[in-house]
Amino acid sequence: MAANDKIDVAVGALSMTPEREQLIDFSYSFFSTGLGIATPVKSSGWTTLLVQLISPAFLSAVGILAVLLLAVGALLWLVEHKRNPEQFGGSVADGIGNGFWWSAVTMTTVGYGDKAPITRAGRLLATVWMFVSVITISSFTAAIASSVTLNQMRTAVNGVDDLDRVRTLVVAGSTGEQSLANRGIRANTVTDPEAGLNTLKSGQADALVYDEAVLRYLLRNDDANIQVLSFSGSKQDYALGLRSGFEQRENLNRSLLEVTRSSAWQTTMQQFIGIK
Repeated sequence: MAANDKIDVAVGALSMTPEREQLIDFSYSFFSTGLGIATPVKSSGWTTLLVQLISPAFLSAVGILAVLLLAVGALLWLVEHKRNPEQFGGSVADGIGNGFWWSAVTMTTVGYGDKAPITRAGRLLATVWMFVSVITISSFTAAIASSVTLNQMRTAVNGVDDLDRVRTLVVAGSTGEQSLANRGIRANTVTDPEAGLNTLKSGQADALVYDEAVLRYLLRNDDANIQVLSFSGSKQDYALGLRSGFEQRENLNRSLLEVTRSSAWQTTMQQFIGIK
């Protein structure tokens, strides 16, 4: 490239850094920007709750709970159906069904009172089940609340301070990688921003750090539910990379100043990256 004198001018999203200045010269800056954080827009609380309620883990827990209720109901039917046929009599299916109803009502502390054991064994079973129910329903409720809360905390990204606790991506060799390293934030690397955005869309990552202007450009016509946040304290200037001693440097700089101060340039910035 320009560093080995084989190319006069390097054009691209090339930010000016002290390390690069040691290798090549730069033109005047033609655009100032900063790093950006691309992250999926956080779902609403109701959407998150709905996703949790239809998740395999939740459905499995409901299935286990139903089996437990059925087992307790069957036990109650075994000890009650002979001496308490009015409430737990009839066919086996009817009796166990009534037992299931009683165990569910007892667990939820609704207490309709339409069915109750009268035998000593039945009342002993009922007493044990009441205490077990309190523990079971409390644990079940706490697990649901914890799952929803942790999921929202894990995926919600509002700024730089959130990057260390989510699945963060950064383009290898970029200024974003160096900036994250300086802040002690660990991140997985991708080859280019397009690959990082595809990973975000697939749900395998929560944030991508790269040049804000480039991210906005790549997402300008994308209907994916991804927002771009500013990375505070990451100002950088774009410039053309020049071969050391490039003879047309002054002419190039004058042309850059004319172009970047024109109304056409401002219109272009607004059109492609939404920046006035």
